[in-house]
Amino acid sequence: MSGRIDETVLLDWTELGGAGMPVLCVHGFSHDRSVWIGLARALEHEARVIAPDLRGHGRSPWSPTGRYDLADYARDLPRLLDALELDRVHVVGHSLGGNVATLFAADHPARVASLVLVDTGPALERAGSLHIAGEVDAAFGSLASPAEQRARLAAIHPEGDGGILDALAQSSLASRLDGRFEPALDPGVIGGGPSPADLERIEAQLWSALASLVCPVLVVRGGRSAVLAEAVARRMVGEVLRAGRLVTLPAAGHAVMIDDGAGLTRVIRDFLAEQPRLGAEAASRAPAPGIRETPVREESRWRRSSSYPSAGR
Repeated sequence: MSGRIDETVLLDWTELGGAGMPVLCVHGFSHDRSVWIGLARALEHEARVIAPDLRGHGRSPWSPTGRYDLADYARDLPRLLDALELDRVHVVGHSLGGNVATLFAADHPARVASLVLVDTGPALERAGSLHIAGEVDAAFGSLASPAEQRARLAAIHPEGDGGILDALAQSSLASRLDGRFEPALDPGVIGGGPSPADLERIEAQLWSALASLVCPVLVVRGGRSAVLAEAVARRMVGEVLRAGRLVTLPAAGHAVMIDDGAGLTRVIRDFLAEQPRLGAEAASRAPAPGIRETPVREESRWRRSSSYPSAGR
């Protein structure tokens, strides 16, 4: 009888170092670390923001065995924290990243001081989720330039933050030998889509994980979101979470950090200000403010990006 061997992927990540609390930001499906550029810059003098690309996304490696279940994504996060020598962090997760963060927090409660779930929960509206998957599927193929990708993103987020869209247009593409560009995304992350039985199993797993959380949890919902229903968000906070709070940002859709970055920063800053300090150990490990490129021990094999893509490039 052969057992399944757990696989971890060595994630690529960026750190915007501050002398404050460590905050791990986990992006959603088809996005990458660039979506956190606004939040990271706003918090750079009070927090140490760490933003990885999930496996199969951005600069992180693809899964060698095509494994992109929630548990697979979540399994990579403790190894990242180990490489950073961080025992405990605050975690912010959007969409897929929020569900990944939920499982991570449930499996490693001692490592998560607080959790912010951005427009995500165990039960997502199928129509909205299918629409997002359709947009990603349509994006596969080649593009002539990042400008073409920027125009596509602007059509999806007509009122979105221009700096984030500029950064994402650059970072979400990989150059080809023929001079064209294609998404920096493993097609395997889409797969064939989960079956109804799988969706039911995943939903039950996430509700159970939420119920087990002991850390404070902030749920931030986009008022115009077609993905997280208000009833689901209220059930999360009112019936399941032990220490949950719901904030709705009325001007935002599903991609809250793109649609209303200032509002999201405000509610996250207020929430984090209420949390106890993580102790002198975490503070002493934090670098000076600013985006840094710091040597990492060779044996760790982790790569540090020197900066987020520059706005306007």
